[in-house]
Amino acid sequence: GPGCVLLAALAAGREELLAWSALLPQDQRATGTVCGVWTLRDVLGHVTDWELFALDCLSARAAGRVAGLAYSGDEKEWNTVHAAARQGQPWEAMWADLTATRRQMVAAASALDDAELVRPVSSAWDPQDSAYAWVRSCVDHDREHAADLRRHVTGEAEGSAA
Repeated sequence: GPGCVLLAALAAGREELLAWSALLPQDQRATGTVCGVWTLRDVLGHVTDWELFALDCLSARAAGRVAGLAYSGDEKEWNTVHAAARQGQPWEAMWADLTATRRQMVAAASALDDAELVRPVSSAWDPQDSAYAWVRSCVDHDREHAADLRRHVTGEAEGSAA
């Protein structure tokens, strides 16, 4: 789809994630688990780390390099390493990272016209990848974790119809 729709989806996905986040008591955001062993701070740090990865892919694309070379392909390992790097990070620092990274993503996506967004570009896992796919992955990721938070807040079992 066009970039304007992608940008609207990016905003809507983040709005959904933050709306569910806001329903958690402030005193539990860095201590109470909401997704497996992760706290809200951990989840939002995780979202930030993957968005930084997508930004790195966009930068590699702009420089004519293959994107995603820093990713081994082992999602669990990647998540574990990045979560450990954020252990003990104050809520304020994580929040600053989350908001700054999103500003960078919006700026990077806004700088690409519709043709550039869908132009095939090589990544470590797909020779026909695109900037659109990387930005869209951020939308999907926000919505995935918004659903996790919704289940936590409402007590809904995973896999239940919403």
